[in-house]
Amino acid sequence: SVCNEGRNTTRRRMDHVIVTAYSLAFICFTGAAFFGYATYGDRVDSNVLKHYPQNNVVHATRLLYCFVAVFSFPLQIHPARLSLLALVDFARGFRCCGAGGPRLENSSADSVALVQGEAWSARQSGAAFVAATLALLGISFLISLIVTDLGKILGVVGATGSTTVSYILPGLVYSQAHPESSLERKFALCQLALGCVIMPVCLTLVFIG
Repeated sequence: SVCNEGRNTTRRRMDHVIVTAYSLAFICFTGAAFFGYATYGDRVDSNVLKHYPQNNVVHATRLLYCFVAVFSFPLQIHPARLSLLALVDFARGFRCCGAGGPRLENSSADSVALVQGEAWSARQSGAAFVAATLALLGISFLISLIVTDLGKILGVVGATGSTTVSYILPGLVYSQAHPESSLERKFALCQLALGCVIMPVCLTLVFIG
């Protein structure tokens, strides 16, 4: 999404954006985790604001967290909706172009990309857009009504989603895209194996911890 929305998105500029964003996120999250643990130790709750005294500073912090939730939720919904519609589009493509389905006469790379682009535009109707949005909003709303402590959910999301995005998928994609033997491919396979170890270990610690 950042690459699609940016201007003059060269590799150097995108690397700068990624490094800056990750550095700021690391500083903010590490600071919050460190000071919460330094204040309350093992007794710290998943929501550290519950432990602090209920004064004006904490109330202002809660208000700021509300603004973060309100303005970051659309940023999460947008790629989630695109991914959901892409999966639906992918499944429909297999059904209509599977065994016995239609085939392209001149299936060059350019013609395939053109046909895929036209099919994508045709399938992304307003009804599909609204249905995907309502489904994601409905699931989020149900979770907010049912769950009172998001600590376990955030732990599961971090153990599965973050590990998959940070370790498993990069290693898998690189190893498949570069099948020739090289030092980089060995590092990618090590990263893939490390992700396959980290995920079950983190999930086990989330549920037994």
